[in-house]
Amino acid sequence: MNATLLVVLLVGFPVSGFGYTDPGTGVFLLQSLIAGSLGVVYSFRKAISRLLFRRAEEPVQKPGQAPEQQ
Repeated sequence: MNATLLVVLLVGFPVSGFGYTDPGTGVFLLQSLIAGSLGVVYSFRKAISRLLFRRAEEPVQKPGQAPEQQ
């Protein structure tokens, strides 16, 4: 029974299949790749600039101490 069903299914379906991708799909994939790569570049650039250009830490004020005037 199972072997017969398998043979019928294999013979009944075509050997090759054809696919279609419309032009909008290609543009969507290209846009996704560009946006993803720019997002990665921006993130790394932001992280590196945070590491390289840290601002000087402001001194901690003790309670009851007047803030220093510049």
